[in-house]
Parts: sequence; C-alpha cells; structure tokens
Amino acid sequence: IASNKYFDAIADLKLSQPNSLQANPNYGPLSDSPLRGAASFTDPLVANGFDEVTYIGAFADENDGWMSGWTEFDPQNKAY
Repeated sequence: IASNKYFDAIADLKLSQPNSLQANPNYGPLSDSPLRGAASFTDPLVANGFDEVTYIGAFADENDGWMSGWTEFDPQNKAY
C-alpha cells in the first residue's frame, strides 16, 4: 500500500495561493513545499499507466500554469 501523507492545515502544504478564487489563481507549491520531490511510483499498483513526476498533486511548482487558456475562474465577466 502506498504511504499517504497527512497535513494538519492547508498552510502546511506551502501552496502559492491555496484559497484563491481570483481570475488567475496560482495553486502551485512553493519551493519549500513538502509536495515537491515527494512523489513515489514504487508501489506496483501505480508503477504503470502514470506520468512519473517528482511532485505530489496537479502542479509542479508556482510557475506551473497548465490551467491557463482552458479554465475560466470569472465566468460572469467573461465574454463568450
């Protein structure tokens, strides 16, 4: 079984803007976040079928903007 990590507070994750609902939020982990460099793909159940990355979560770092261009956080003010 993979070893899960637990954190007592969102602040312990050290995310750039963990609670942001602004138009261009940044949910990436900061350079000293415990999520960076913590990924593990040694368990046979996850050894195949996944892109092996070094971080835990959806974002590599505070500069990872993969949501840009296809995610809208302000739909009431967006002209469609």
